Amino acid sequence: MSTQRDFVDQVRWRLQIRGVVQGIGFRPHVYRLATQDHLTGWICNDSSGVTIEVQGESPQLEQFLDRLRAGSPVPQQLLEIDVKPIPIESQDATFTIAASQTSESARIALLPDLAICANCRGELLTQTNRRHRYPFISCVRCGPRYSIVCNLPFDRERTSLRDFPLCVECQAEYENPTDRRFHAQTIACHTCGPQVSLWNSQGDVLATCDEALRLTVQELQAGKILAVLGIGGFHLLVDATNEPAVYRLRERKGREAKPLAMMFSSLQHVLKICVAGPEELAALESPAAPIVLLQRRTEVDSGLAASVAPNSPLLGCVLAYSPLHVLLLEDFGGPVVATSGNQSHEAICFTPESALDCLSDIADCFLVHNRRIENPVDDSVLRVMCDRPIVFRRARGYVPFPLPSSSFGPEVIAVGAQQKNTIAIAHENEFHLGPHLGHLDSPSTIAAHQRSREQWTAWSKAKSLFTAHDLHPDYHSTRIANSLGLPTLAVQHHYAHALACMFEHGLEGSVLSVVWDGTGLGSDGTIWGGEFLVVDDRGFERRSSLRPFLLPGGEAAIREPRRAALSLLYEAGGATLVRQALEVWEPGFAPHEIDVLQSLMTRGRTSDKTTSAGRLFDAFASLLGLRHQCQFEAQAAMEFEYAAARSDTAEAIEFSVGQVIDWESALVATLEQLRSGRPMADLARAIHLGLANAIVALAEKVKLSRVVLSGGCFQNAVLLAATVTRLRASGFSPYWPQSIPPNDGGIAVGQLVAARRHFRGDSACAWRSREK
Repeated sequence: MSTQRDFVDQVRWRLQIRGVVQGIGFRPHVYRLATQDHLTGWICNDSSGVTIEVQGESPQLEQFLDRLRAGSPVPQQLLEIDVKPIPIESQDATFTIAASQTSESARIALLPDLAICANCRGELLTQTNRRHRYPFISCVRCGPRYSIVCNLPFDRERTSLRDFPLCVECQAEYENPTDRRFHAQTIACHTCGPQVSLWNSQGDVLATCDEALRLTVQELQAGKILAVLGIGGFHLLVDATNEPAVYRLRERKGREAKPLAMMFSSLQHVLKICVAGPEELAALESPAAPIVLLQRRTEVDSGLAASVAPNSPLLGCVLAYSPLHVLLLEDFGGPVVATSGNQSHEAICFTPESALDCLSDIADCFLVHNRRIENPVDDSVLRVMCDRPIVFRRARGYVPFPLPSSSFGPEVIAVGAQQKNTIAIAHENEFHLGPHLGHLDSPSTIAAHQRSREQWTAWSKAKSLFTAHDLHPDYHSTRIANSLGLPTLAVQHHYAHALACMFEHGLEGSVLSVVWDGTGLGSDGTIWGGEFLVVDDRGFERRSSLRPFLLPGGEAAIREPRRAALSLLYEAGGATLVRQALEVWEPGFAPHEIDVLQSLMTRGRTSDKTTSAGRLFDAFASLLGLRHQCQFEAQAAMEFEYAAARSDTAEAIEFSVGQVIDWESALVATLEQLRSGRPMADLARAIHLGLANAIVALAEKVKLSRVVLSGGCFQNAVLLAATVTRLRASGFSPYWPQSIPPNDGGIAVGQLVAARRHFRGDSACAWRSREK
C-alpha cells in the first residue's frame, strides 16, 4: 500500500490539449511516452480535444512535456497545450487510457479521412497476413475519420463502426500497447468488419466479399461502368483506355466534355503519362490524397481514351487512397476514370439505396458495402501554381481541419454562395470550412447543405448563432439563411472573396484586393466580377473595376461566349466594328441572330451591364476562335489559358488604365493582329500579360504595398504567374489563396470574417461599399 512519503517529491499536472488530436492514435502515443517515463495518471478524449492528468517527479514531467511538444510519428496539429498543477492523487498505480468524456461545449477536434498508409498497404497485399485483401484495413495512421463519425469525441461507439463488434483477435490488438492498432477506433478484419457485395442495376446480389472484388474488375475489363462506394460516397469507374466505354459514361451522365479525373494504382503509372514536380508529388502521396491537376506528357502515347479530357493539357490524377480502391486498381492493372457518383448538378450519392435510385441509368453494376457513411465527402482537387499547391475543391483529406483564428468572437454560421457551395462555422477561435457540396440548384444539394449545417452545428454545440450569407437575394443559400430564424448579415460577394484570402494569410489593415471571377451581385445592384477593392478594418471601398459591358441574353451569354464578344465589339464600335470583326471572326451566328442581339444591346440598361473578368476572358476566347459555345462552366476561359500556355511571347496587348481598366484598346489591337496573322497562342498570352500589366498599373495608382488576388479567374496559372511576377518586380507583396479555394468554395470563410468584424463593432457597414 502506498504511503504519503512515496509522493513527497511528486507533482501532478492536468494538460488540456486542443487541436486535431482525435482519430490519429494520439492517446496511445501519450500512453507510451508516460509509461516509458514511469509516470502515472490517465488520458481521455473529450468534446474539445484531449485531457491528460499525469503524475511523477518534476524532471520527469518536464521531459514528458518536451517530448509531447516535439510531436509524434502520426500527423497532428496541436494548437495549444494548457498546463495546470493540481493536487496529487495517491490511487494511480499506472498510466491508463480512460473512457472519453463529453461536455456542454466542444471544439471540433477531428481528423479528416486519411489515405491508406504504407504499413496497411503492405499487409493488404501480403498473402500470409490475416488482413490480406481485406478492403477495410486501417490503423491509427490511416482510414476513415470524418466520413464515419456520428458525434464527438471520436470513439468507435460514436462512429458507423459501432455496428461491428470486434472479434477476439482484433480486440487483443486494440488492447495491446505494443501493437500498431492499439486503440485504433477503425480496427476491423474479415471476421468482424464490414463487407462488400456486387449488385446489378436492379439491386440483385451478384457476389460478395473477395469474389465481388474480382468480378468488379472483370466488369471493368469488359468495358462496363461501375458505381463503387468508397470512403465518402460513390465513384463512377470505367476503363480510362477504353474510348467507347468512356464516351458511354459521358452520354449516360450528361457530361459532354468536362475533363474526368483518373485513379492510378501507383505513382509510377502516373508519371508515365504526366509531368509532376516536387509539390505535385508530395500532394499525390500525402495522407489527404487529393486529385492533382498535372501536365500531360506530349512526347508519349498515353493510351488514354480521347474522351477522358478532350482539348485539355491537364489531367486530374489521384492515387488509389482506400484499400478497396487499391485492390481494384492492383487487379485491374491500368488507370480508371473515377468521377463523382452523381447525376450532373446533383449531390454525391452515399448510400446504396440512393445510388440505385439515381445512378441505375448510368452504372451497369454497383460495388457496395455495409459501413455506413455518416458524412458524405467528395474528392478534393488541387493544382500547383507559382510553386505552391492551391486547393480548388476542399473536401476529403482536408475537412474538418480547422482554420485557426487570431481572436475569439460570436458564433457564426456562413451559408456560402450559390455555386461550389460550402458552409462554414466560426466557433471560439477556430473557423471550420465544410466540404464541397456543389451548386445549390437541385433538391439533393440543398438537402446536403442542410445535413452539413446541422452536423457542424451539433459538433460544435453552438448555442447562439448569427447567419452570414451572400448579398444576392435570389441565391438558395440566402433563402436558407433567412429561413433559419437567426440574425442575418448580407456580405457582398467580392468582399467575401477578399476577406477569405486575407484571413488565410493573417492580413490586417489596408490592402488592395483584386477580385476577378464570373459574377456576383455588387452593392450598387449591378453584376460585378472584375473588381479592385481597398479593404481595411472598416469595410471596403470599390476603387476601380474592368469597364462594364452588356451581356445580351443574360444567362445565355454565359453559355455562349460569342455573345460576350459581340457585346464588346458593339459597345466599342457599333455595327461597323461588328462587320469588320466578322471578316476574321467566325462565331457561327445566323444573320438574324446578330440583328436580334444588336437590338437587345441597343435597348440595354446600365443595370444589365457587368464588369465580369470571367466573361471578358470568354469574349476573347471567342474572338480568337477557341470557343463560341460552352458545354460546361468556364470551358472557354480554360481553353483561353491553355492557348496562352503554349506561347512564350513577352509582348503584351495593353489595356488602358484610368478610372477603370478599359478593354477597348486591347480589343481593337487583337482584331488588328488577327488580320495580320499573328499566331493565336501568342495573342492569348499577350492578352494575359496585358491584364497582368493593368493590375500592376492600378496598384501603382492606389499605392498600397500588399495586393490580394482572389476569385475564380486566379485559378488561371498564366494570369496568376504573370501578375505575381510583375507585382513583385514593382515592389508589391502579392498574396493569393492556397488552403482556402480562390473560387466560390472559399466564400463562406469570408462571410465569417465579415460577420465577426460587424458583430464586434469594427465596422458598422462591413458588408456595404463605401464608394466615392
